[in-house]
Amino acid sequence: MDNTDVKFSAERGEDTPNADTLSAIEEVQTLKRDPDKKIYHSFSEVLEELDIQ
Repeated sequence: MDNTDVKFSAERGEDTPNADTLSAIEEVQTLKRDPDKKIYHSFSEVLEELDIQ
């Protein structure tokens, strides 16, 4: 089977996302629209922000 035959299970209508998944999807969509969101360019930057070394 090549990649053109592969579809996500949700696209095939086999799975319905639960409330936690739907909430996470909405959170990501909200963050993507936020022009003031913090963007990290590396995991090291995240650790520095959290003061973890």
